Amino acid sequence: MKNSYGYLLIIENGIKERIRIQLNCIYGYDWHIIVKKKYNIKLLDKSLEKMYLHEIISLVRMVPELNKKYDQEIIIDLMKLTEIRNKVAHCNVITEEEYTFLYKVYKATDVELFIEL
Repeated sequence: MKNSYGYLLIIENGIKERIRIQLNCIYGYDWHIIVKKKYNIKLLDKSLEKMYLHEIISLVRMVPELNKKYDQEIIIDLMKLTEIRNKVAHCNVITEEEYTFLYKVYKATDVELFIEL
């Protein structure tokens, strides 16, 4: 469970950092205000730091500048990961299959995070 939590933390924080860097490069420091207005994304009423995994994934899917940077298979895997994330966050034991899937996503996003920043 300790490793599972660590992988999830790295995945979530890595994606948040990538979003922050990419949108800051495109729109500047106030990217969240600009993106919220441009794409009418109410999700950005909440700060990126306070978003849960499913909200981060939704943001990636809604913002074209982010969506095109991620392989669609990774986005689908991240969506599937939400249930595992909830189990780990609420201290429920995950199966070996779920752990293997989490590790697969962790390795894929680890590589993905450093491509085309």
